[in-house]
Amino acid sequence: MGDAVSVGYVDAAEPSALEPYAGLLAQVPEARRLYPLVFVNDQLAVIGSADFYDIAYHVQRVAQAAEVKA
Repeated sequence: MGDAVSVGYVDAAEPSALEPYAGLLAQVPEARRLYPLVFVNDQLAVIGSADFYDIAYHVQRVAQAAEVKA
């Protein structure tokens, strides 16, 4: 996968940690902000779950799309 996919973690319990991600959070209506929110390459992928298989699916999909473009 290399550089095709960006993965990170931010503790939403720390409001100051969310400030750099205001643009990402703006993608999600406040009523739907059920944490955790999982973004893959700055696109919302999963709401309310951090299930490994859900995340892996989205990471793999993005990585495969990047391979096709390359």
